[in-house]
Amino acid sequence: YSHTPTADGLHFVMRTINDDGDRVPSLEQLGFLPAQVVLVQRILRLPEGMVILSGPTGSGKSTTLRSFSRIWLERTGFLKRLLTVEDPPEGRIAGAIQTPIICDKADEAEVRRAWERAISSALRLDPDAIMPGELRDLISILAGIFAAQTGHLVMSTLHTNSALSIPERMITMGVEAALILDAQLMVGLISQRLVKTLCPHCKVPWAQKKAELSEEQRTYLEKYCSEPGLCRPEDLYFRHPEGCEHCRKAVVLNGRTVATVGHGVTGRSVVAEVIRPDARLFRLLKTGSKEAARRYWMANGGITRRTHLLHKLGAGLADPLEADETIPLDEDDVLQVEDSFSAQAAGTAAISGSAVLSEELKLLVSQAVSSGIEEGLARGLQEALKVALSALRQNAATRTNQSGSQENHNAGHSGNSNSGGGHGK
Repeated sequence: YSHTPTADGLHFVMRTINDDGDRVPSLEQLGFLPAQVVLVQRILRLPEGMVILSGPTGSGKSTTLRSFSRIWLERTGFLKRLLTVEDPPEGRIAGAIQTPIICDKADEAEVRRAWERAISSALRLDPDAIMPGELRDLISILAGIFAAQTGHLVMSTLHTNSALSIPERMITMGVEAALILDAQLMVGLISQRLVKTLCPHCKVPWAQKKAELSEEQRTYLEKYCSEPGLCRPEDLYFRHPEGCEHCRKAVVLNGRTVATVGHGVTGRSVVAEVIRPDARLFRLLKTGSKEAARRYWMANGGITRRTHLLHKLGAGLADPLEADETIPLDEDDVLQVEDSFSAQAAGTAAISGSAVLSEELKLLVSQAVSSGIEEGLARGLQEALKVALSALRQNAATRTNQSGSQENHNAGHSGNSNSGGGHGK
């Protein structure tokens, strides 16, 4: 709950949480793909490290964390201790020790201190795994890192817009890059969103909806919903604006129907990307090339949010126009950098950073890049040039220091001679 005064009165937000008891949904029920489920299970088998789930408010992170916790507890036969820190606990997790944050929620500073105390005290309660509901600030992140470094599995959430942005977000919050970009520490990076699922009884097929679409909408969907073996425009379905008797639900207040909801939709489903980082991925992130890291992940079987969404669209589970407002259908195209462009950029950066190197060496790099050299080799040349440049600068600095020291020595020697001569006289 939160509220603020406005010019027209009080504006407040209240979120209701369904009490489903101990019935924690499985990852399949949440909407994860089979390959993603296998990867998550592999991550949760690790004895230690941080598993971070990202997404905006209301994207289902807390529910997914409950599912992760349930998987971990079942895998350990409920013989190991999982301790949670939540504000508030959003549903029961059978077998876990769930602790709420108790403080004055109107005092942000007190809330922050309460989170710090709760996470710190959790480490003294001999847990095998810890689930802080949220990493709110630098202190809570460092506490999570400490827990992961001391043999605990840490599962938590962070507000970022993508899985690969999780380390970047932590760095901007004050964590050292060398600390967080460690494949033994950060063992799982997950980003998710929720899309509405269509009512199977009244959803509208492409053939019927096509005539109602604008030329721009039709062209857009035909371009970005055409993936062989995954999705075709004719596989698409759209939400019925009025719904039907199967999906419409009445909202009754004091015995009076005040509204109807669920027009054409029956629920929500996860669209996610799941990453098990390795040293190569983090090495690419360390060099500041998130695009190269993303391309490396995709080349090694990574499933992007758009690809996950296309699975749902191809199965007629979601409305492409509404889903596009949550996960843009052109997202992969927007984030993709052509290899030739990357190689050219890497070569240009290498040349600009080697101004003091010989003209012959710069010419060789230019010729290599213009001939279509691979990005990896171009980056290798860039790194080699940086090393050479650093060595030359260090050598020049050493020579300057030696020269300065020699001049000082000569000046001192000359002064001593004159002084000695005068004294002798």
